[in-house]
Amino acid sequence: MERLDATATVLGIFKDWDCEIGECQLRSGDTLAFYTDGITESYNSADEQFGEQRLIEALQRHRESSSQSALAAIVDEVQRFSPTSSTTTSP
Repeated sequence: MERLDATATVLGIFKDWDCEIGECQLRSGDTLAFYTDGITESYNSADEQFGEQRLIEALQRHRESSSQSALAAIVDEVQRFSPTSSTTTSP
């Protein structure tokens, strides 16, 4: 797994946006995942966040699935973890 760190502020909010450019090589079978804090900051009843580690584990579990199936499965996991979250699969 290779994680690209954020190099700028929130995407899409500001007219002027400046960032650093990062590159990585994608190969056949690789997965590229973009996510928002709505996934990682979903809380359960014990006040625990879903977090990046759970997201990474979910991505690994569903790496053989189609992107749509993986997305649906991961959103389902987040909703089971945090039943009060408003996470959806809508674009």
